[in-house]
Amino acid sequence: MLVLSNFEPLSGGVFDVMIPNTEQVYCSLTLTEITRSGRPHPGREEPFSLIFTGPSEIPLGQDTFLLRNETLGENLIFLVPVGESNGTRTYQSVFN
Repeated sequence: MLVLSNFEPLSGGVFDVMIPNTEQVYCSLTLTEITRSGRPHPGREEPFSLIFTGPSEIPLGQDTFLLRNETLGENLIFLVPVGESNGTRTYQSVFN
């Protein structure tokens, strides 16, 4: 299970979005923001959200993607596009 402490040392780090059923990288995203999003409920981890940025010429739709990071390895993460400006797209992932 991915928790806040997995991502805190990775702020500014690169995550490669993998093409399904291949070893190829589709695009790379940078983890630009980590936000605590509330108090944990008893027996649950602290909720948080992540903001990633990537190139606008390779848009990703709202979906679950296989992201690979040198430290975390490969993980399925649900991304939602939340903005675009200056040639960069922004995506959010929320962990409750």
